[in-house]
Amino acid sequence: MARFVRIILFFVFLLSSTAVYASEKTGFELGVRGGVNDNRNYEEFTAGEIYLLKDLPWQISLTKSAILRTRLDAGVTVLEAAGEHSVMLAIGGDLFVPMLADRLEVEVGLRPAFLHDYKIGDDDFGGNLQFTSHAGIAFRWHEMSLSYRIQHSSNASIYEQNKGLNLHLVGLGGRF
Repeated sequence: MARFVRIILFFVFLLSSTAVYASEKTGFELGVRGGVNDNRNYEEFTAGEIYLLKDLPWQISLTKSAILRTRLDAGVTVLEAAGEHSVMLAIGGDLFVPMLADRLEVEVGLRPAFLHDYKIGDDDFGGNLQFTSHAGIAFRWHEMSLSYRIQHSSNASIYEQNKGLNLHLVGLGGRF
């Protein structure tokens, strides 16, 4: 599993390298998130994620001052519970509305995910394919971002077991 994590981390850093060396801002955000689950599971989960956000060109004006924008949202999450670890790879899309001169952002999103080991402790998530939805808020200061999101992952009842996992995540990121 350590080799698997190293390959994924290499992929994330490779994708982000174009943002680091670009002379102009490219609409990338690279950061980390961490958090815990609510009390619906048998086990107590902690999560750590490396994430990459990439602004997409599609947008629509909601009002004169509010624009609904889109972006790609990818992450590699390590889940831990009952002394066991699993890795989740997720990639999908977000809808977000920047406000207050881009200092505040409200987001919702959906990411299909692959959960490497879907049995963690006494919790059985049914299978490898999961769907992760979230809602969150981010505060921006210069090129830094502080965020909070509530995230739900489940398999949408495509497997017999559908326990689901709700996470409260706090993130810190940098825009390039």
